[in-house]
Amino acid sequence: MYSVAMNTDGTRALSGSDDRTLRMWDVEMGWKEDAAKTSHSAAVTCISVSENGKRVVSGSEDRTVRTWDAQSGNEIGNPMPVPRAAVLSVAMSANGRRAISGCDDGWIRCWDVGTGSQLGEAKAGDGSRVNSVAIDGDGRFALSGSENRSVQVWDVERGLRLRSLLSDHTSGVWSVAMSSDGTRAISGSGDGEVLLWDTKSGSRVGDSKSGHSGGVESVAMSANGRRAISGSSDGTIMFWDVDTGLQAGETFQGDGTPIESVAASANGGMAVSGCSNGRVVIWNAESGSQVGKAMTRHTESLSSVAISDDGTRAVSRSEDNAAVVWDTKTQTQVGQILTGHTDWVRSVVMSGNGSLVVSGSDDKTVRVWDVNTGLQVGEAMAGHTSDVSCVATSSDGNHAISGSYDGSTRIWDLKKGLEVTTTGHTGPVRCVGINTDGSRAVSGSFDNSVLAWDVETGLRVGKAMIGHTRPVWSVAVSSDGRRTVSGSKDGSVRAWDTESGAQICRAFRGHEGWVWSVAISADGEWAVSGGEDKTVRLWDLQAGAQSGKALTGHTEGVRKVAIGADGGRVISGSWDDTVRVWDVAKGTCDKIMTDIDWQRACFRSLVIENDASVSIMPTREVRDIYCDDENKIMYRRHDGVEVVLARFDVAVEKAVFHVDHRRGIVGVGLRNGMVAILRLVR
Repeated sequence: MYSVAMNTDGTRALSGSDDRTLRMWDVEMGWKEDAAKTSHSAAVTCISVSENGKRVVSGSEDRTVRTWDAQSGNEIGNPMPVPRAAVLSVAMSANGRRAISGCDDGWIRCWDVGTGSQLGEAKAGDGSRVNSVAIDGDGRFALSGSENRSVQVWDVERGLRLRSLLSDHTSGVWSVAMSSDGTRAISGSGDGEVLLWDTKSGSRVGDSKSGHSGGVESVAMSANGRRAISGSSDGTIMFWDVDTGLQAGETFQGDGTPIESVAASANGGMAVSGCSNGRVVIWNAESGSQVGKAMTRHTESLSSVAISDDGTRAVSRSEDNAAVVWDTKTQTQVGQILTGHTDWVRSVVMSGNGSLVVSGSDDKTVRVWDVNTGLQVGEAMAGHTSDVSCVATSSDGNHAISGSYDGSTRIWDLKKGLEVTTTGHTGPVRCVGINTDGSRAVSGSFDNSVLAWDVETGLRVGKAMIGHTRPVWSVAVSSDGRRTVSGSKDGSVRAWDTESGAQICRAFRGHEGWVWSVAISADGEWAVSGGEDKTVRLWDLQAGAQSGKALTGHTEGVRKVAIGADGGRVISGSWDDTVRVWDVAKGTCDKIMTDIDWQRACFRSLVIENDASVSIMPTREVRDIYCDDENKIMYRRHDGVEVVLARFDVAVEKAVFHVDHRRGIVGVGLRNGMVAILRLVR
């Protein structure tokens, strides 16, 4: 991994890699938000993001600079070609209007981001390669660090060098950064030294030579100019007080893996680092502690599982991109290993009748599997031009809908193998849902909208449901398809008339932070939501108001919510390692289940099908299902007996489970593309 960057409010991080892709990460959740950007034809060496978070520029060994819309993930305009040399460094002004690039031929180039035209160029000294560039907030001044040990200040509009800073570096300058107002700068060199500068006078600030024992691969400065950060090839990270030039806090000691890139949030409170092994780590700059787990999408790992309605079959996936169907009663494999997918299986669901498994993958395909034989049904359903992010099926198993980071949704006739492409979203599709009889489907997107579709024709139903101000994270549609509910990162829950697209009441507000999951009752009269604020909330869609008080008890964010078939219970799953069952009428918690290893199993799906008497567990005998340290998928019965469902010869670091309660089937989807179906012992 060559480069990382963070947006102003510290909620998103970006990474660029030698796999030619850019990826965006959700800082708080620690997972990849959208599909990889792949326009570059060689390694992405550098990235920069505007202060408002709307624009991203990237530089590559393919000799181009490219601009991206951070919201939709689409490339903006044509690539800005750089003659003769690879782009080693790039920086964009806070307002997103200007960019500067440095190349291995020693030239500095200034760009108008809006038009893609070059404003000017200049040779940095003796032609030594320019390892790093930085730019101030309004795009007037820039900074460069070169292999000849020089640090220079530039006029961006004219492409002229204004001054050289008196460098005390004894080795090539590998990285530079500049405060938003352009008055402070930081430089790091191959000799392990970090220097802080007053750019107006050209003098040093304090005695900031560091304790890094290896070369300083990357430096960054917060937009407010209070904090600077440096990362070294020795695997250490250091923070600096810009005003005094002194180290702030302790040195962060990693596992020795070289730090390739660092970035800081605007207020200096958060930082992100990228390692040579592909890991991305978020740090709290004040406390010095790591935030969440290391993010490793640039390498592969396990991701998902699912189960049929009656609980007799499960499906799992792992790192070799194959899928396996399991009989959960005999704990044996059913049919062949499902090995059609060639990349991460991101989503796996089972039809309501338990006959089919549908999976969507980063290989851009949707595949259907026969639960009884384990064989793929028909050919892979191709058409998406980017990762398939989500899938849903109708109860009768006749139709499925898939959403993709290419912005499209596709409706599939599973019996005939036909598909209808639906377009309308201008950003990646994050979530999809389909009603019980399969007549209506809905999709939510990073473009902040919800769209409804006629499943038979693939045509849009009604107008776009517009109101959310941030990406739509979850959607649900009533059994009859008349009402839709959506939850968003803007903290609101909204209810819609599916047919017209009109909002049926004012936005429901109460959550503090994101709404991660929504569900709607079978009759469409009320809805439930779970959020980042650790609460579960019920909403009366007729009255347009919250029903009762927030259901509290979780100590971490509520990741998934579901409603039992009789409408009397709500089930919630949280990052606090518990599942809670709530009595809707009383507003009380009837049951708390722990003993679920969320860190290893990493449940991303909480699916309540037809049995409301238990939570996400497949049968009444089962307490939890999880992945252990020996790459086994286990479940624990209420009598304490642990049963092995499956054993893999690859790491099962993460899994998504789809549980069928009536049939006792668990579906398991793994990041390597494997899908397994298992039957539980009753």
